[in-house]
Amino acid sequence: MEKLNCGDVKTFNLLFRSYYKPLFFYALRITREHEACKDIIQETFSQFWEERKKIPVRYSINAYLYRMVRNKSLNYIQKQKRQAEGNQHYAYLLPHHTAITTNLDHQKLLHLIDQQVELFPPRQKQVFLLSRKQGLSHKEIARQLGLSVKTVETFIFRSLKQLKVHLKKFS
Repeated sequence: MEKLNCGDVKTFNLLFRSYYKPLFFYALRITREHEACKDIIQETFSQFWEERKKIPVRYSINAYLYRMVRNKSLNYIQKQKRQAEGNQHYAYLLPHHTAITTNLDHQKLLHLIDQQVELFPPRQKQVFLLSRKQGLSHKEIARQLGLSVKTVETFIFRSLKQLKVHLKKFS
């Protein structure tokens, strides 16, 4: 840790080479997504390097890295779950008598939604896309954009209301 705290890149590279594969397979067991694991490991080592001076010497590097990967993997799963739920929201925007029966219908719906989202005011559009496309929670969006959670909720409510009105025209 002392060498890392002094900015020793060779030590960091050795650490990276030693831990990359075991951490990758650990993340893979959690997420079951190869590409996501690469990103998780990269983020872990980037964050570790940035925060190396803040990490108390008493911590085991091994335990610290595994905990970071575990947390990032679980966060990834939660984000994917929120994204999937957000995508399911699109189906509820259609009137109740309309059902998406084919992939083509689904693609048309997504295209119509994307067109309408492009017409939103910039901040509303930004909030909606962070929520539905990136799967961020209202609290995460508020923190990221410097807004209140209530403002984020209002933007989401307005967006969904506008989409429902717009999609009724196409049913």
